[in-house]
Amino acid sequence: RLLYYNSLIFKKRKPIMKIAITGASGELGRLIVNRLLTKIPAEQIVALARTPEKLDDLNIEVRKANYDFPETLTAALIRSCLFQAVR
Repeated sequence: RLLYYNSLIFKKRKPIMKIAITGASGELGRLIVNRLLTKIPAEQIVALARTPEKLDDLNIEVRKANYDFPETLTAALIRSCLFQAVR
């Protein structure tokens, strides 16, 4: 368990791990996201895409990530476990 300092009191909080799906706006990525939604709560899924607007119809967290710009991956993958949608 992680301890966070809050108003001079330590509180125990369970860390939340999310599953990040790269290429989520593609055909395979979208299939994976939809399948995951039947297995786990939407709050545990993060969709990563170059064009996050394509995923506006999903009720999940969407983050911008682009392999051509590695700095976007670092920010997008914070507190996530990565799964790649690759054929």
